[in-house]
Amino acid sequence: MANLDWNVGRLLEALERNGVLDNTLVIMTTEHGRTWEDRPGTAEGLCISYEETARIPLLMRYPKRLPAGKVWQSGVSLVDLMPTILDVAGVSPVLGAHPSPKRPVIHGRSLVPLVNSGRDTWDRPMVIENIPQKAIDGSLFDERALRTERYKLILRSFDLRPEFRPGELYDLQTDPGEKQNLFASRPDLRKQLAAQLGEWGRAHKDELAVELAENVN
Repeated sequence: MANLDWNVGRLLEALERNGVLDNTLVIMTTEHGRTWEDRPGTAEGLCISYEETARIPLLMRYPKRLPAGKVWQSGVSLVDLMPTILDVAGVSPVLGAHPSPKRPVIHGRSLVPLVNSGRDTWDRPMVIENIPQKAIDGSLFDERALRTERYKLILRSFDLRPEFRPGELYDLQTDPGEKQNLFASRPDLRKQLAAQLGEWGRAHKDELAVELAENVN
């Protein structure tokens, strides 16, 4: 951490020395956190959909278009970084449902107008895509999770006997540590969140997300 802090300082000092610091978008983030608990599907505490790994820091500095000292509470995704960088660079990507060399599909949205709008509310769910580090009960799996302001739904596609492994549903407001699985006791809520995951999957051409959502009953 000390090494990272020192080198970030060197970078910012170089930008300032060359007179371009305030004209440079600086972003600091990471691809995952780490859990120190015995979570299913993880060998080193990295590739899982639980909060301690999926919820990561994101710092941005760009005085020309971003307010100083703003703390954002609502969900954003790392897929929002590309549209944000393109926005700041003055590049307008061509959006569309049918990708081609001339019509690339850009997922996410620029965070610059979102932050400047002042509407710090969860207006869309976040989706987490995960490949496990180890099997659960001898079975490998693929995973999708949908996270709203209050709830998280985790669904898995197992290679072997998936009927013995129901999904997971957590109320992050009352259970931030994700200890009490509500999947069996809240059928209406799990169906509602699964429908949102299916909608996201169809919009982003994610066949696994659609399949997992349609299997929730």
